[in-house]
Amino acid sequence: MSNSDYKQDALRAMDKLKQVSPTMCLAKWNQVSLHLPTGLTNSCYHPPLHKIDADEVKRNPAALHNTAEKLDQRFKMLQGERPKGCSYCWKLEDAGEMSDRHYRSGEPWAMQDFENIRQNPMTTSWTPRYVEVNFNHACNFKCSYCSPQFSTT
Repeated sequence: MSNSDYKQDALRAMDKLKQVSPTMCLAKWNQVSLHLPTGLTNSCYHPPLHKIDADEVKRNPAALHNTAEKLDQRFKMLQGERPKGCSYCWKLEDAGEMSDRHYRSGEPWAMQDFENIRQNPMTTSWTPRYVEVNFNHACNFKCSYCSPQFSTT
């Protein structure tokens, strides 16, 4: 995929997201990073990690992704509000730039579920399409990609 295709997908995503809300981001539904050693999660790389409620996961395994915090952020996005944890994207957009909210939402793995998400946005059993799982602290790459605090070096 060329850079121009990637941008065109992001522009199409921006238009579709606006049909629902000016602040919607499909990563809140379709992307998850699970940090199993710490019990933390987030829906993309920018918002702060937050705790997974182990008791809720016992009742509903989908709560690994559909945490109370993410459900609250989804609700705010559907209402046109800007969740604080997504400030990375809001700052770019306020400066007139496209953000990862547009680019990530425009990727095929995110956009393929747009209509299903639109029809049932507050389900507590949504299954994400993009899943990253950190099983331990054995990473020694020292990169900023998946949070330096998880590296052994």
